[in-house]
Amino acid sequence: CEFASCSTQTHGLRFDRDYVRMPASSAFDFGTRPFTIELWMLADGTQPGFLPVLVSGRVLADSEWIGWWVGLHNNPGSGPLGVVFVGNGNGLVLSGSGRDLRDATWHHVAVTHQDGDITVVVDGSIAANLLLPESFDAPGPIEIGGDPEFGRGYDFAGSIFDVRIWN
Repeated sequence: CEFASCSTQTHGLRFDRDYVRMPASSAFDFGTRPFTIELWMLADGTQPGFLPVLVSGRVLADSEWIGWWVGLHNNPGSGPLGVVFVGNGNGLVLSGSGRDLRDATWHHVAVTHQDGDITVVVDGSIAANLLLPESFDAPGPIEIGGDPEFGRGYDFAGSIFDVRIWN
């Protein structure tokens, strides 16, 4: 469907302080190769967490988070709810979409990595772009809708549909 007409979708997994976990797989160890993570999301008007997780592939190792995650920025006073991509390496890198996505509309979110560039795309428009020439591996499980190791502050409230992770 076209972005403007997707608000009538009624399918997808509904999340309310729960999550889906897939076992760890080397298929999600992208290294420095190109990859895309995409999904459809419908956010509730109120998000329970500070940085709600849409999809993640990361693990805590030697007191450092290793991997990647795509989530929402929900920090009161820091602008609207927007998409963020966080990668490992030299700390956390946040890239916000600058749009409030709690509008009762399905949104397509994609994050691509190509030649060291991370691009966040929301509803077909580039929302953010940053240079991030590092390796992205997912040594832990892939989790959708939340992340129990992060804690309840990272739960997503809403629906997620058609998650795709590819290279």
